[in-house]
Amino acid sequence: MTNPSNCHSAKISTSVCTSQIQKSQLNTFEEIVYGNPKAKGAKRPKCDPHQCRVPVSAKKSAINALSGTGHTVSTITNGMSDFEDLYAYIRSIIGDINGIGDLSVYDVSLRIGICNNLLPKNYVYLHAGPKISAEHLRDIGIISLPRKHTPCVPTTVFSKFCPGMSSKDIEHNLCIKKNKILKLPAGFKGTIYNV
Repeated sequence: MTNPSNCHSAKISTSVCTSQIQKSQLNTFEEIVYGNPKAKGAKRPKCDPHQCRVPVSAKKSAINALSGTGHTVSTITNGMSDFEDLYAYIRSIIGDINGIGDLSVYDVSLRIGICNNLLPKNYVYLHAGPKISAEHLRDIGIISLPRKHTPCVPTTVFSKFCPGMSSKDIEHNLCIKKNKILKLPAGFKGTIYNV
């Protein structure tokens, strides 16, 4: 089981924390895509806030595409050495589905990774809120990013702004603290803990 306290550092809070998912909670691709276990008797799992705007038809297509690989949640990472392999594989399966964006690809990859102990280590994945936060941090001179969007950047890019954080926790905090990060002025000298 992943330690839920990894999401919580001093002055850092979260309302939804993906690392609180236990390995045994998400057993089907439907649960992976929706982000929650399916309650007994429910038509489908409760939707995680990240996936609420994704059309049901896109979620169904993603579930069908993942199911069509011949794998299960517990076998889909067989032969993979790191999260980057998993992310690239999931992107190749569901990334072109209309209505599935970078955030859904990342969340599905992360949930599968949590279930199989294959988490991001060397890269921070930039999509939606984390991408907007990172671009602002670049624009005010706190970090260096390529001008052309890439889905991930080395974790070391954030080493001064997010000291001691894992790749997953950096992504998470860039997301939940986006509004505060966007208010940071040029020349800000603190860290994520001061935001």
